[in-house]
Amino acid sequence: MDNLLGQYAPRIDRDQGTTDPRPYALGYTEREFQRLELQGALIHDLTEDFLRRAG
Repeated sequence: MDNLLGQYAPRIDRDQGTTDPRPYALGYTEREFQRLELQGALIHDLTEDFLRRAG
């Protein structure tokens, strides 16, 4: 992600295994990782503001 949203998207180690035995329903494709990164970037500011106000 080379746009401004990319600065808020956490870097995900795609090779890192998971200890959760349940499979992720939407899969583990590169496209899904990109979707999650974008989703996180889009709600970052709103979530941060909400949590700060909540204390």
